[in-house]
Amino acid sequence: TGGAYQYNEGVYYDTLQSVNSCDSIIETHLTVNALPPTPTIEIADKIIYSDATSGNQWYNIKGTIKDAVHQVYTPTGNDTLFTIVSNAKGCKSDTSNIIYFNTNTCEPAVNYIYPNICKGESYKLTDKNVNEIGLHIDSLISGGGCDSVIFCYLNVFPVQNIITDTAICEGDSILFNELYYSSDITVTDTLTNINGCDSTVTLNLKVYDKPQKPVLSQCEDMLYSSISIGNQWYNTNGPLIGEDEQIFFPDTQGFYYVIVTNHFGCYSQNSDTLYYLTTSKIDNSSNKPLPVTIYPNPSNNLFYLKLDQTEKIIEISVLNNQGQLLLNNKEQKNIIDLSMYPSGIYICKLLTNNGLKVLKLVKD
Repeated sequence: TGGAYQYNEGVYYDTLQSVNSCDSIIETHLTVNALPPTPTIEIADKIIYSDATSGNQWYNIKGTIKDAVHQVYTPTGNDTLFTIVSNAKGCKSDTSNIIYFNTNTCEPAVNYIYPNICKGESYKLTDKNVNEIGLHIDSLISGGGCDSVIFCYLNVFPVQNIITDTAICEGDSILFNELYYSSDITVTDTLTNINGCDSTVTLNLKVYDKPQKPVLSQCEDMLYSSISIGNQWYNTNGPLIGEDEQIFFPDTQGFYYVIVTNHFGCYSQNSDTLYYLTTSKIDNSSNKPLPVTIYPNPSNNLFYLKLDQTEKIIEISVLNNQGQLLLNNKEQKNIIDLSMYPSGIYICKLLTNNGLKVLKLVKD
């Protein structure tokens, strides 16, 4: 309460938020009840006495002695005895001193042991096996008939079982237990931790294929990758930001290549470098754009061509991203209908009286 464990009497407050986001205040009045005094027991005339007049519960090494709840207890044979006192508030005292009662004149021996085991193991305590952490009490009877009491404080160390799922790409490898692995495999190794307990480490290795090495080709004023998705285009200066389609329209002559990444994050080999040389028949030495506009682009089905008064359409061809001819129109129509074809990227080759222009169409 009060945001921490409390051990002293007092009033403590906690603030909680309800499902309706309203604060609720919890007021706790803590009372700390006193423990009963630790009892002292003595033996006289083969009877065991407690200095606590009430609240006694007698125990031996086997546990609670049934109905032994009075100030006086009479043993029925050789035994190891102690009492714990409870008061009216339910609080219990510490354990009393221990009396070793026997009918012989010898004094019993007391042994304290502190063994360690690993989880899943057991410790042999005289004639029984124990495996739970904590105190275990047992006794032996010597040849002279005297009890030898053993207080066993058992500690159980945990055992770890670690499973690691790891994925790499084809051609890569991973080091595990001083060995390199580069194929699908499950490997388990047993290690000894600082407590001397065996722990297992399991590696589940999955190897993903790399994409095929892409092949580049040039069609008119575009470059084309043989792989449909995952492309990244490069020139001699590095990656070209935003150029990740199968088809690429360079704006300058030069060397280009592409690298493909699949959905596992694995990279292909670099494609062979291709030198792009413009093939357009348009005189673009003035760097003026061709007076042709396609709209809307992207579009669901229909694309419209807008040309200035000097442009006359001679032929319109549409190819898919594999270079296959889909449409060829030599009529002077300013509309391209792709309603019969799936979404994707298409190439429009527009031949006018002023030359050839290759344009990209994107159908949603």
